[in-house]
Amino acid sequence: MYKRIACLCSLTTSDSGASRSDAITEIFADFKKHNKDEKLVGVFLVCDDVLFQLLEGESARLGNVMYHLNRSPHTENASIIINADIPSPSFTRCTLKEIDKSIDAHRYYASRIYRAIAGQMPLPTGENKQRLDALFGETEQQDDDVLASSPSFKNKVLSMKSWPRPTQLRLDAALMKLCPLLIGREVAFNRLLDLNVLGNEQELVVNLEKLRAADALIVSARKPPDNLHHLPVKPAQEQATPPAENEGLGRFSSALKSFINNQRLKGARR
Repeated sequence: MYKRIACLCSLTTSDSGASRSDAITEIFADFKKHNKDEKLVGVFLVCDDVLFQLLEGESARLGNVMYHLNRSPHTENASIIINADIPSPSFTRCTLKEIDKSIDAHRYYASRIYRAIAGQMPLPTGENKQRLDALFGETEQQDDDVLASSPSFKNKVLSMKSWPRPTQLRLDAALMKLCPLLIGREVAFNRLLDLNVLGNEQELVVNLEKLRAADALIVSARKPPDNLHHLPVKPAQEQATPPAENEGLGRFSSALKSFINNQRLKGARR
């Protein structure tokens, strides 16, 4: 079984007087020493005095390594913010990256990491929220960059085999509305946009990214299927105009009423 663990901690100056860069280098070197077989993957993100460790791998081994890392003299106030089972690792190796939020590429990278884990985190409070905001920016404003930082779903076919397990993803109201439209069927992204499922494209992409990060979403570039009419016609709000297929029925009803009225007039004349 694979597990994902994410930890927030603060960097501190050790008694030896090591510099901040030396402390970061030593922390990452210590991890590599305990990960010689490279079976643990993930990312170490650093911004100012905040260190974010996101590791994935086999459960028992991962817990031992994370415990050892958080005993480092260079860190303090460690807090585990994610401890979840995953079907398979999302990373292929482990990297160390220092985030400078004045650089667009760094903000882009941090936003992708945040989107990959947001659905598994409880709502942060107190010191954890301050540290997450310092690392990723104001988390409640992250939606503004999703369309730029996410691979496009346009012209793609989406589907799900089943509901995500609780250990994969924390379901909110938006996901509860979206998942039933995808489970057991293939749906074109553009069709979901037409249905106005979540109100706007940005909100739809944000939630699709959460499903993809949890390995619950299947994305295909194949031609959209022809059975999309099985989806509900009014998912979020009433349509402004009646469907085109009802126009013929309306004309037939008018003709039938006219015929009945004419027959009544003829009967009255007799």
